[in-house]
Amino acid sequence: MRQYCLCLFIGLLAVAFIQSGAMGNNSNLPSECCFNYYGRKIPIAKIDSYIETRVDCTKPGVIFVTKKGYRMCVNPQLGWVRNAMKVVDDRDFLQDRCINCGPSKVGIKMPPDPIPTVAFFQCGAMGNNANVPSECCFDYYRSKIPIPKIDSYMVTRVDCTKPGIIFVTKKSNRLCVDPRQGWVKNAVKAVDVRDM
Repeated sequence: MRQYCLCLFIGLLAVAFIQSGAMGNNSNLPSECCFNYYGRKIPIAKIDSYIETRVDCTKPGVIFVTKKGYRMCVNPQLGWVRNAMKVVDDRDFLQDRCINCGPSKVGIKMPPDPIPTVAFFQCGAMGNNANVPSECCFDYYRSKIPIPKIDSYMVTRVDCTKPGIIFVTKKSNRLCVDPRQGWVKNAVKAVDVRDM
């Protein structure tokens, strides 16, 4: 019986370790989700890159980043979307294989660096355009953040899978926190009073 319990415990530990590794070190950072899809076909020539939304978003989505930097949520189940993703992948593959030729020689703009592609949008800043990705929290930062280090905050959308407050620090770090925590409520009030 002891061996069974020990094996079960080790198995659960292994699963927890694998899951935490799969989530990465930034699992408490906000990620983009699509809540509505852009209704029109986007010309492939205007698409610079794309980002697939997380599997735990409420809707599956692909975010096409245009050459002008616009981000549009589209339905990944549509044929033209899958075709555009394949064209972008092929284009990027050919660009990676090209030796001594920059994007200007090939006519292809390189996709943005993986770190800046996680762009963050406030719902209010985008107006009523529901086709752009919005931030959601999938995990919470567990340590208390000192109020003087908080520059601003954002509230996640109500249709995210988890409620969240995103604190933006003075160093521009964005951290998802649980809005039900007392220290989070106090920090939000303090930032509101300070910004008046």
